[in-house]
Amino acid sequence: GFTLFFCSYFSERNNMKNIINNPYRILGVFSNASLKEITANKTKLARYASVGKSVAFEADMNGILPPVSRTEAGVEKAFADLSLPHEKMKHALFWFVKDTNFDEMALGHLNARDIKKAKEILEKKETWSSLMNLGVLAMVQGDYDTAVGNIISVIREYDGNEYLEKLVASICGDTFQIEDDDVAHIFIDALLEELD
Repeated sequence: GFTLFFCSYFSERNNMKNIINNPYRILGVFSNASLKEITANKTKLARYASVGKSVAFEADMNGILPPVSRTEAGVEKAFADLSLPHEKMKHALFWFVKDTNFDEMALGHLNARDIKKAKEILEKKETWSSLMNLGVLAMVQGDYDTAVGNIISVIREYDGNEYLEKLVASICGDTFQIEDDDVAHIFIDALLEELD
């Protein structure tokens, strides 16, 4: 059904705007960044822009993606896009997260363009964050079947799976509540946006 249609459509397109222009990426943070970190990067970007300079962040992922494009308006829009929990969740489904030491090591290898080593590290131990990172990386590489499978494994609720709960708490805080069906709809709607 939908997964097959999505995967066949996107196999012809390698640059998903939900990844390339992700608000987390524009602000130079991983998807589980705190409001304090997000605000600090926004302020830093504004200071650098005011003197005509650019700044690079670890979360730019320029090792595996085209250089990030930042404008004053783009930074303001990215910050606004991350002001509501549902929007944060939507964009988090298409961006990298740094939750464990394994994530940190793997993301370092991605920035160094060593995708093979990053995958090896992420595949050592299955966690919600390793599945999210493998899913986003698979999208970057055009392997949409793997991408959708990994992300669905995180957002689908079943006995003993606390992945969604951990994802939601990491992105939106412990007090925010959302059902797995709602997250699935956010994910599907974001995928459909790619179809214009």
